[in-house]
Amino acid sequence: MEIEQVRSELKRGINENFGALIADEIAGVPFTQIPELNFDSLRALEFVEMVEILFDLQIDLYNDDVQTNFRDLNTLAFFCKKKLDDAAVLAGA
Repeated sequence: MEIEQVRSELKRGINENFGALIADEIAGVPFTQIPELNFDSLRALEFVEMVEILFDLQIDLYNDDVQTNFRDLNTLAFFCKKKLDDAAVLAGA
C-alpha cells in the first residue's frame, strides 16, 4: 500500500471515529494540539484499535512506541506503512 493510500485511509478513519478532519497542512501538528484528538492513554488505546481495524494489523503495545508513532498524522502514516510493508514481507506478498 502506498503512503498516500495509507494517509487517505487514516484521515477517513480519524474523521469517522473521532469527528476530526485532518488536512495536509496540519499533518505535522501533534494530535494533542487538535482539540478533538487531545487524547490521554485511553484515547491512545482507541487510536491503536482504530489502526488495527483499518489495516487489519496487530500492534504490540509493549514493543511499538505508541506515544511516538501516534503523535501526528505524518508519523502515524509512516508507522502504518512500515507495519504494512513488514506484514507483506512476512506473508510473502
